[in-house]
Amino acid sequence: MTTAPSLAKLFAADAEQLLRTLGPQPQAADLAPRLRGLLDTLPSRYAQPSPAAEREGRVRRVRQLVDAVAGGCVAALFGAFATAYTWPSGAPTGRPRRRLRGLLGASGEPEPVDAAPVPVPVSVDARAVLDAVRNALGKVDQVLADEQAARRRLPPRPWRDDRELVGLLRDLLAAGQLRSGQDALDRIDQLAKDLRLLHSIAAVTYDPADPTHGPELFDFPDGWDPASRTGLTTSQPALVSTARDGTSARPRVLVRGQIDFAPEPGPAPAAEQDT
Repeated sequence: MTTAPSLAKLFAADAEQLLRTLGPQPQAADLAPRLRGLLDTLPSRYAQPSPAAEREGRVRRVRQLVDAVAGGCVAALFGAFATAYTWPSGAPTGRPRRRLRGLLGASGEPEPVDAAPVPVPVSVDARAVLDAVRNALGKVDQVLADEQAARRRLPPRPWRDDRELVGLLRDLLAAGQLRSGQDALDRIDQLAKDLRLLHSIAAVTYDPADPTHGPELFDFPDGWDPASRTGLTTSQPALVSTARDGTSARPRVLVRGQIDFAPEPGPAPAAEQDT
């Protein structure tokens, strides 16, 4: 059984390495960009085990949620509190040494100061910060698991609600009503074109010269010799996805095809004798 990926577990391993690199009390300005860079790598790594056709959408969804964590945790921890301010010895006395209250009086008007505030680098508890981010990613894992469970619970779409499928069935039944084999064949040819152009699905017929046309794409008959690729015929084509996500050169097999032995040729007709 394949273990479901976990953002929190992926992050935890990298967080330990980051902690060893920066130490337990790094400056916030050093930790913030490293943490953001680590979070940016998570979506693609999380989605890697997913089927190729689902990977792009999964990366997009995970990135949305991880960006929320990055914006909430990183920005809140470092955007507002990463820098403290103090004043030189000539600053007004008796007032709080805070950025805003030290610059604004009770009326909200700026008070004169002898010198501009001086930023002071702030050290942070790296373990506490990383644990907070890991806990937030654990919540994201739960959201993703709930969404996946909801998708599995979705009922299949009834055929009656698929207008394209209903139209196909009508055309084939009409061909049968008229006993028109040519009409049925024409509709099937159109279906093959629609599948490729509109749905990125291709019907693949066995080609003995194509090395990719093997057991991963077709079911072969009992007694078939893999060393021999002749004497075979396609009884059912394979259906493959022609969509590409940039992760694999091979198409994804939707339905495997069926290969049978080609029928033996019948005896040649006897030549007519001149009389």
